[in-house]
Amino acid sequence: MRSLFGGWKLFHELRYCKLRTVCFNRFFNPIHLSQIASMSLCTSQSSTQAETVSNDAPQKDSEVKSQLSKRALKRIARAKKHKEYVKKKKESTDAVNDDTSFTEEDLKQSSYYFENGLRKVYPYKFVFATYAKGRWVGRTIYDVLSKEFGFNLPGDLEKAFESGSISVNNNLATADYVLKTNDLISHQTHRHENPVTSAPLEIIANTDDMLVINKPSSIPCHPCGRYRFNSVIFILGKEMGFTNLRNIYRLDRLTSGVLVLCKTVQRTKALMDQVAKRQVQKEYVCRVVGHFPDGTIKVDQPLQPLSNKLRLQVISPKGKSSQTTFTRLSYNGKSSVVKCVPHTGRTHQIRVHLQYLGHPIINDVFYNNDAWGPSKGKNGVYEIPFDKVCERILKEHHVTQWDGGDNPYYEEKLKESQSQESLLSSTDTHSKDDDEPPSKQRKVDEVWSNITYQNSAGENPTSENVPTLGKECSSEKLDDEDVNISSHPCFDLSKLSVDPSCELCKKKTLEPKEKHLIMFLHALKYKGLDWAFETSLPNWAEEDWSKEDDYSIDTFQQS
Repeated sequence: MRSLFGGWKLFHELRYCKLRTVCFNRFFNPIHLSQIASMSLCTSQSSTQAETVSNDAPQKDSEVKSQLSKRALKRIARAKKHKEYVKKKKESTDAVNDDTSFTEEDLKQSSYYFENGLRKVYPYKFVFATYAKGRWVGRTIYDVLSKEFGFNLPGDLEKAFESGSISVNNNLATADYVLKTNDLISHQTHRHENPVTSAPLEIIANTDDMLVINKPSSIPCHPCGRYRFNSVIFILGKEMGFTNLRNIYRLDRLTSGVLVLCKTVQRTKALMDQVAKRQVQKEYVCRVVGHFPDGTIKVDQPLQPLSNKLRLQVISPKGKSSQTTFTRLSYNGKSSVVKCVPHTGRTHQIRVHLQYLGHPIINDVFYNNDAWGPSKGKNGVYEIPFDKVCERILKEHHVTQWDGGDNPYYEEKLKESQSQESLLSSTDTHSKDDDEPPSKQRKVDEVWSNITYQNSAGENPTSENVPTLGKECSSEKLDDEDVNISSHPCFDLSKLSVDPSCELCKKKTLEPKEKHLIMFLHALKYKGLDWAFETSLPNWAEEDWSKEDDYSIDTFQQS
């Protein structure tokens, strides 16, 4: 036994890896024990000798390896590789957390402007980055990006490869590159964010360790997809100065209501522990199709992911257990207001369980959709193959907002950008050697540097010192009549940046209508062990409300 632990000490000092318990039990068979015993006799006489062995680790490496079996060496290599994987995974997680909490430099990348009741963001340069997931390994990067990520326009992915905007481990990547474990994928892009409602983020409570808001519909909780500055986290940071906020739970982008965020690590851990132990009581309200049944209805149907890109869920015996209780609050002859109490926290749980009952939320584009077949998923019946369902919903989900005609400012801003580029070229005293061969990467870097220069435009001009376009600044187009116009800056042409390789810069966006920015699902109450918060009912949940036709999703594709 002494020899056994002497051998373990040697392996630890030589820093091969930290063997897990399972690996320990499988590794130390009788043959290996005899090998380790002979090695440990030479290394466990005293602490001085052990220190000498540690200092001579490079020399001892080859000696130890020569005495181990091939199987043992493979196990050590796998453990070492896993350790490196965990380390890189942690680094990528930290990077994501940093992006969520952001920095002062992040907040300076762009700014907001308001028009027609919408909050908009000026386009800006950005680099999407992520480490390869396990399910991506062995697949081409083109296959992964095309199937698991959304692109604004057809052909955007191909153009990204051609322009050298996509790289792996900081090297330009081709479409046929096969992904490996721990590959770092990055995509340089000129980021255009979707507009969201200009409705304010109402603060329900603001304590030393918590911030609770009434989240408006259409604004995601955190940066995702085509939303970054137009996310709750960034709006609170840029406009209200709240930083390092931590989400305890998340609401869907189109879901409104109580959202709890923590300011300290201690409070975050405490509340997340309550959520994990299901000690948090949640209550939602929604408006559904038809006359919802009387009494209390409990749905206990497991949910399984259908699409990573759309986050669609379906009823499946192979899914995770999910329970929701429903109670009708009112009925107006066309639709019902229903109280929803989820007992688990699965993605889209309330929405899928309502679809299962045959009473989907009236303006739920995903689950009140003919793409599922005539039954629309009632009782878990799906008449259409799942791949076709995803294809149909994805087509509607990607109804382009970029087909409103040509951008009237594109040519003007492009000429301005080219003029600035010429100015930079003539004054650059640190240019590279003339005989250096050009490369795609240099061209990409030059484009980004030009846009950076254009976007900064001096000392970050504000609405007070830069002339604005009077047409876009009409206060009559803002929802809140009492809002201070200075806190809602209008469109400023000097802040607009364009990228000649960005197709979206050439297009004018179609503005979404109110019915595209809202879903009738609202988080009404959240209650923990020592805290409770709630909001008032939204107007669509009032008993005499009857504007179902105004929020019909039948014309969604025509918007």
